[in-house]
Amino acid sequence: MHELVLSPSEETILAVDIGSNAMRASMACLDQFNDLEILSTLRFPLRLGEDVFPNRKISKKKMQKTIEAFQDLENLKKKFDFKHIKIVATSAIRNAENGKILVEKIKKETGFQIEVINGRKEAELIKRAVSEVMKLNKSRTLLVDIGGGSTEITLCEGEEIIFTKSYSCGTVRLIESGQYKKQKEMIKEFIQEAKKDLSSHLKRKSIKVCVGTGGNLRRMGKLRKIFFKRSNLKVTYEELTAILDEIKTFSIEQRMDYLDMREDRADVIIPASKIIEELLFQFNLPEIQLPKVGLKEGLIISTLKNPPRNIFFS
Repeated sequence: MHELVLSPSEETILAVDIGSNAMRASMACLDQFNDLEILSTLRFPLRLGEDVFPNRKISKKKMQKTIEAFQDLENLKKKFDFKHIKIVATSAIRNAENGKILVEKIKKETGFQIEVINGRKEAELIKRAVSEVMKLNKSRTLLVDIGGGSTEITLCEGEEIIFTKSYSCGTVRLIESGQYKKQKEMIKEFIQEAKKDLSSHLKRKSIKVCVGTGGNLRRMGKLRKIFFKRSNLKVTYEELTAILDEIKTFSIEQRMDYLDMREDRADVIIPASKIIEELLFQFNLPEIQLPKVGLKEGLIISTLKNPPRNIFFS
C-alpha cells in the first residue's frame, strides 16, 4: 500500500468484508466537497470456506490467520484516525458452527466489532453501491454477486429490490465439492432454482440489464481487456465463452504467470466464469456490466449522511 497523506478536513472510513475466499479492507475519504475517494485496498487470502464448507467449522490455524489479519488492521487504525469503521462477515462465518467464537476472539484481541450479515443485507449494500455509479432505470435489472460461499441474485425494478436470494453456489464451495461433474451439477441446479424463483417476479417481463460484482467478476473484466483490448467494465456472452475456452487450457501456475492472477484467484476463476456463462445463456442476456464497486463500497457509502457527489478510485 502506498503512503497516504490525508488532510484534517477529510473524513476517513475503513470498510472490511470477511468473505469465504478472502478478507478485503478498503480505506476511503470524504472531502469537504462531498467527493468520495477509495484510496487503497488490502487483501488477506484467508479462504475460510476451505474449512467451513466441508467441515462446518473454522480450524484453529485459520482462526489465528484471521486474528493476525485484524492485528494488521489494528496497526492501520493507530496510524489513521478513522471516523467510521464498518466490518461485515458473510457466508463462511455465517455458516460456521464456531463463527461466533471467532467474532468474539477478534473483538477481545483487537477491539474490532464484526457484524455477521445475511444475504438480504448483503444484497442491499451491493445495490446501494451499484446505484451510485450506474443509473438503475425503471426496467428490470439483475444483480449478481459471486462469492466464495454463495452467489447473491437480486432483481431490481429501478431502485427497488423486488427479489433477492443467497444461493449456496460459490466458487470455493464448488472447488471443495471435488469433481468437475459435481461442480457442473451444482451450477445447473442453482441456475434452475434461480430461474424458478425469478419467474414469479418477472411476470413475463424480461431482464434488461445484468450487473456483476465481486472479485471474480472484476477479474473477468480484466481478462476481457487482456484478450480483446476492450473496456473492463463489461463482458459479452461471446467474449466470456471465448475467454473461458482459452483459460481452461492454462494450468493454475500459467494463469498466475501469464494472466497476473493470485493463486487463490487462479483456481476459482473457472467455476466463477461457468456460473456467469450459464446464467447469461439461461436468461438470454447478451452481456454483463462490471462496475468497480461491490460490498465494501456499499459499506462505505452506508456510513455517509448524504450520498457522495462523486466516487473516485485511486
